[in-house]
Amino acid sequence: MFCTKCGNALPVNAKFCTKCGTKVEAFQPGAIQPNPAPQKASVPQPQQKKNEKVTKTKNSEKISNKNKNETEKKSGSGAMVYLLIGAAVLIIILIAIIVLLFIKGNQPAKQDDITDKPVVTTEQTTETEMSTEQTDRKDVSGQQEASEKTSEVINKEDTTGNEDMGTDGAVGEEEAEYILPESASRLLTEADLENLTQEDLRIARNEIYARHGRKFLDEGLQEYFNGKSWYNGTIEPDDFKEDMLSEIERTNEDTIVNYETKMGYR
Repeated sequence: MFCTKCGNALPVNAKFCTKCGTKVEAFQPGAIQPNPAPQKASVPQPQQKKNEKVTKTKNSEKISNKNKNETEKKSGSGAMVYLLIGAAVLIIILIAIIVLLFIKGNQPAKQDDITDKPVVTTEQTTETEMSTEQTDRKDVSGQQEASEKTSEVINKEDTTGNEDMGTDGAVGEEEAEYILPESASRLLTEADLENLTQEDLRIARNEIYARHGRKFLDEGLQEYFNGKSWYNGTIEPDDFKEDMLSEIERTNEDTIVNYETKMGYR
């Protein structure tokens, strides 16, 4: 049994169509049932066609972009190959130029480039030889006279120098034993003290007293000055008077003390 409206197949005892809801008339035996209505083929809607066109255009754009990228890569690689070839050619040309210049520089000079030298005659050579012999003789005689004079002067200086070496050498050695050799003869400045250590300043200050034969209670100082050839300790510390020092020595002592205070040594 079928629905009279939509042609849907229905069960035998159905009262309404399960598809369109139409009321089903009672089945009469021998009645001719209508054929089911043929279903129409589904026609693609316009939206579906539009979507298909969009997908086709997108696919074509992807293909074209891919082809474009491949062509760009090929063209870029080709340009890089041309650049490398050009650089190699330039390097070869430069090497060839350098080799040519090196070969050209090592070639011997041509005969045309050598300047003509003046020709010297035999007469000119004899005259020059005679003049050189005369000058050589004069030079030899002059050198002999000069050497004789210098030897006389050196002998005189040696005799006088040997007389003074005894005293000057002793004075030089004695001054070398002082920290400040001139502390008794001139006024000192801070520039004279800049390169001295704390211990050097302490010894230099006591040198002023040691020159006058003062002894020291400090065993280290006493032992130090006992090792000096110029020192002769004869005055006990309690017997030493400040007026034994000169004005220059007292001023230099104050200068050393002030510098020690400035440097934080006192």
